[in-house]
Amino acid sequence: MDTLPLSLDQADREGGKESVECLGQTYESDQARREHYLGLLAKKLKDTEFGKTPGLPKWTDEVILWVSDPPHWTAGPNPFLNQFVRFFEECMGQSQAGRN
Repeated sequence: MDTLPLSLDQADREGGKESVECLGQTYESDQARREHYLGLLAKKLKDTEFGKTPGLPKWTDEVILWVSDPPHWTAGPNPFLNQFVRFFEECMGQSQAGRN
């Protein structure tokens, strides 16, 4: 029987020390990636205009940060969505150029 994939929690305890790439940047570990984007999200949450965004939970910043795993998932609107789109477009452009 095939083994089941590790849960995220197990992966953090048993590994998570390998470098990871996210949106074209390399981080020394998934925890380093997470800390980087949590810092960016924390700054964004302090922006009064972002605070008016429809769909943003009426939670404290601490709770929003606690349940989020940016840039992949955030509680409420994802302020990193534009980065995902740009990265995807760049990758697709390189892929298309390689076909010519």
